[in-house]
Amino acid sequence: MAAKLSTFEAVDGSATLYTATKNSLRCTAIKLRTGGVCLYSPVSGLSEEAKDSLIELGEAQYLLAPNTYHNAGLVEYSKAYPKAHLVASESAHARLTSKTGLTFKELSSLANALPEGLTLEEPRGLKNGEVWLIESAQIGHIWHVVDAFAGQKHTEGPICDIVKMVKVFPNFGIKDRKVFASAVMQLIEISPPKILLPCHGALIKSPELADKLRNLILELG
Repeated sequence: MAAKLSTFEAVDGSATLYTATKNSLRCTAIKLRTGGVCLYSPVSGLSEEAKDSLIELGEAQYLLAPNTYHNAGLVEYSKAYPKAHLVASESAHARLTSKTGLTFKELSSLANALPEGLTLEEPRGLKNGEVWLIESAQIGHIWHVVDAFAGQKHTEGPICDIVKMVKVFPNFGIKDRKVFASAVMQLIEISPPKILLPCHGALIKSPELADKLRNLILELG
């Protein structure tokens, strides 16, 4: 039997994020100020249990494709939630439409619905239209990234303190290493993460998380 998405559960320390997983992939629901939710990185295999858990959070009003490659669940979710607006980085629209046949709006259409303290970030120096989430929470900053960084496999546990760069990301995601490195270093300085939610792998929590990310960026050369 093919794997299905788990139920959505609150992210510890976050006031707005609820996350679900399938194998080592992650889909996250953002509670919006409108009373609905935005589904960030829809993962194929939407289960009845996942849908039921979303009902408790609010109507799915937006589906956010966080880069050009995370597109496998978009058609499935757009059928399940036909009233939801599809949004993505403008730089990702052409490839996403080519792959899915769907039409996407700009991220600005979602901005006014985002909860207080949560922002969308498009790191400079990339070519895959990657969009990150940064939440300013009571515990500190929580980052949600796509293909740049990953945690351990979920089979090894849902939480870890190890962060790594996805092997294919430098070639498939980065356009200019120096520009990207500068952008991430600036984000770390302004919003040093305490928790990192990757689309690939377990949630990462470590007092040294910001330094670990700096070291990975320095390895880019």
